[in-house]
Amino acid sequence: MLVSPTVRAPGVQPRTQAEHGADTPSARKIVQPLGGENAGVIVDALNRHRGFLRGELGHSIELKFTPELRFVEDTSFAEAQRIERILHSERVARDLRSPDAPAKDDDGP
Repeated sequence: MLVSPTVRAPGVQPRTQAEHGADTPSARKIVQPLGGENAGVIVDALNRHRGFLRGELGHSIELKFTPELRFVEDTSFAEAQRIERILHSERVARDLRSPDAPAKDDDGP
């Protein structure tokens, strides 16, 4: 993870997930902006400065080759919220009721 006093990305939630190529020195870092706003702008900025970040990373790790960096937006939270909305929808609740169960009433439990 690239977190040091000299490299700061305000508004970016560091993620522990990174994917790297087995045969090429590359790494895909998944990031999520705090609050989930301006993700495209932040990811673009990180990718524009990836050469500098790669240099900083090269000073802090002991590898023969410093991996190429590529930053992508973490969309897992948005996807989880979408699934949560679907699971709590009336349509799913209706499908889960048994055919002979009475419909849920606003006055009932």
